[in-house]
Amino acid sequence: RNDLTALAIRIETLMITSRGQRMRPPRKIAFALAYYLWTLSEDLPEPDWAHPGADIFQANCAGCHQNDELVGGLVPLEVIGTPGAVGASPNRGTGHYRVPSLRGVSDRSPLFASGSVPDLTSLLDPERSVPGHRFGLQLSEEDRANLLGFLHKL
Repeated sequence: RNDLTALAIRIETLMITSRGQRMRPPRKIAFALAYYLWTLSEDLPEPDWAHPGADIFQANCAGCHQNDELVGGLVPLEVIGTPGAVGASPNRGTGHYRVPSLRGVSDRSPLFASGSVPDLTSLLDPERSVPGHRFGLQLSEEDRANLLGFLHKL
């Protein structure tokens, strides 16, 4: 399960990669931002497991995004298929990505550590040219719309 420290590291990593690895924020700042964001999670709605997209989520996403927090552990870079610049970098060279929580995901953009996917609709677009997160690309239009509806309510 992701925790406050993992969120601070993710924020620090996102700040580093978004600036082309030219800048590293003070860790105090990354932790303060993580703490602030952590407190916002108290206002997030609980997942609506009766939503038509919930079954699609369970069948396609719940293997990685687990429990009511919708988070997971470490996943090898090659499983995700995203370019491994962050996961294999000297600064964060774990060889894995941590599965982020999907709570509030519709308010987050751009997506991916690289910021290369503008939003959820683009993430699940089977015509997407950005490599990585191949999961959900094979869905029918109706299933994709239902899954997006579910994700937008998180």
